[in-house]
Amino acid sequence: MSCGFGNSRVVQTTFYESLVAIYDPPPEDMAERYLLCHAKGESRERLKVDVEKAADGHADNLRQRARRYRDAVDALDDANDRLHNEENRPEKLLSLTNELDRLNEDIRNAQIRLGELNAQIGAKQSELDNKSKRRGEILSQMQELEPALKRIAIADRARRVLDNFSKQLKQIIAESLEEVVNERFQKIAAEKFQKGKVLISDDKPPIWKGENEEELHLGAASGFERRSFSIAFCLALVEITKRSIPLVIDTPIGNADTEYRKRALKALAEFQLTDQIIILTHDAEVNQLFLQAIEDHVNQKMLVEFDSQTGESKIHNHIFFDFSR
Repeated sequence: MSCGFGNSRVVQTTFYESLVAIYDPPPEDMAERYLLCHAKGESRERLKVDVEKAADGHADNLRQRARRYRDAVDALDDANDRLHNEENRPEKLLSLTNELDRLNEDIRNAQIRLGELNAQIGAKQSELDNKSKRRGEILSQMQELEPALKRIAIADRARRVLDNFSKQLKQIIAESLEEVVNERFQKIAAEKFQKGKVLISDDKPPIWKGENEEELHLGAASGFERRSFSIAFCLALVEITKRSIPLVIDTPIGNADTEYRKRALKALAEFQLTDQIIILTHDAEVNQLFLQAIEDHVNQKMLVEFDSQTGESKIHNHIFFDFSR
């Protein structure tokens, strides 16, 4: 039978099993399969001598040698393994060194980034502290302003109430003014305006609207029609506001017809709600006949006469025009 030595551990195992099979004792006819098949030449001869000694009672010594041989083989294998590891150690060491360098670089980058984040956190914390301080100041100011804010809130509510009331009051005043203006206008205006009504609104000029829906824009009407509305409007304002203020009216009757002049002067003379009405006129407008009609209501007459020699106007009290001239 042939023996192979491809692997030291296989040889060791085989040798050990052979010894056990030969000397433990092996079954008959089994020893021949293993006997000295692993040894050649001089080693074989020594083994034969050892076998013979073992046969003479030296089997224990042979077992010890076999054990030492096995241990030696194990030690050799371990040495080979360590040698193999030592051969590969520089490459592994380089790889570990590179990995360590990379980790150190990552750590440095992380530390730099951590420093930047700490700086940002510090800045944000400072900003937050400033805002907290400002918030405290605002709260303190609000506490100081709280009474004023309450007064402002009350004033605002009052303003809204007044605004709402003002709208209602404005409508009421407009309706009242329109009513009084119509009353005064009909006492002054010509006969054709008696059957109609003056309409006053915020968004357009006043108009007179007749029974047949005809309309007349008083701002574009003739001279005496405009004067009639102006006088009526002024008298209505005095009546509504209850304020006795002087009224100054320049040429109130102009070139109107005789009937209109009588009505206009009578309406002014009989108006008792103001302390004073001053009429600026001339002798062609208010002649002696018209003056006599309102003489009882005239408190004072004043004549303004221009002096061509001095270039000045002179005022003569208690004198009207000299109709005798």
